[in-house]
Amino acid sequence: MRTPDQENVRELTAFKPALGVLSVFVDLDPVNRGDAWKIRLRDAIDEAVADRRNEPEVKATVERVHDHFRSHGNQRDTGRYVVGFLEVSVKGGRDEWFELQAPKIETAAQLNHSPFMPPLLKLLDQAPVAGVVALSTEKVELYEWRFGMAESVGSWEFQRGDTGRERKAPVVDPSHGTTTSSSGRDQFNQRLDENRHRFLIQAGEAVTEIARKRGWRKVICFGHDASHKYFVEHFGEAPPRLAGNLDLVGHPLGEIARAASNAIADWEAEREKSIIARATDAALSNNGRGAVGMTEVTGCLEAGRVDHLIYDSSREFDGELDTLVAKAIATGAHVTPVEADRADALAEHGGVAAILRY
Repeated sequence: MRTPDQENVRELTAFKPALGVLSVFVDLDPVNRGDAWKIRLRDAIDEAVADRRNEPEVKATVERVHDHFRSHGNQRDTGRYVVGFLEVSVKGGRDEWFELQAPKIETAAQLNHSPFMPPLLKLLDQAPVAGVVALSTEKVELYEWRFGMAESVGSWEFQRGDTGRERKAPVVDPSHGTTTSSSGRDQFNQRLDENRHRFLIQAGEAVTEIARKRGWRKVICFGHDASHKYFVEHFGEAPPRLAGNLDLVGHPLGEIARAASNAIADWEAEREKSIIARATDAALSNNGRGAVGMTEVTGCLEAGRVDHLIYDSSREFDGELDTLVAKAIATGAHVTPVEADRADALAEHGGVAAILRY
């Protein structure tokens, strides 16, 4: 199965078969892969198809869901969360399945005329693909973080023998026997430090290029301030953020993934607060490029003016949200679902706001 991305999302918005789409979101619960998750899935589907349960096409589609999990659901390498979109058809049809690991979702199902996108968008927003760097003075390890999992991308190691010093005999003070002088040691250590700094700068330049090619929206670092200072020296306008004074070089992938997940969640919370403030401030200012409230935001979406849609993912919108999100994606707008304390700023505006193109 695939992991979802923005391209998948755009493709799914055009997926509108005649008889509808059954969307399922499943928490497989790795601790207990017995019958509990199956019961939750069955109950969610029963509720979703209640009004159409007797239609042969719906019955056949529900059976395709259960067939999928009978063949894949109990495999040990299956992800923690599985998302599926199935064309309602008696003879089978297009099925799109995605696998995720870390973000928290609840088992749910929806039967609509098109894929039910808000939960998937929430997952994508919680888990942007990011670069993760473990730093020390003599080694740099690079990982890609995707949906709570870390995968090694590369590493760079400082060669101690290349100190940049001249190859000559050590300076000896006869009055102290054959020991190298303190000034000689100081020069050696100074050159060693300079070459470590050069190593970190060069590693940062290499990671810059990798981040560009892989399209990482974020790069985060774990290490000491001094190493981070040199690593980001030539990184550009958006240097990697130092997420913690942790030495993670050589640590297991699971530990890297957990540390990165926590750091990315904090970073995303800050980003959401900033976006909400920008949208609401612009909406309340004269000639500002912002909109708040369902009526105003819907009108701006219809006119193609919305650059960024923001909404409270925990709020009930009485069926309006799916249409709103689909329209935003179709017109190329960014979409950011928010929750917890960030969503409080949207409460007086009906849980929705937008940053406008013009």
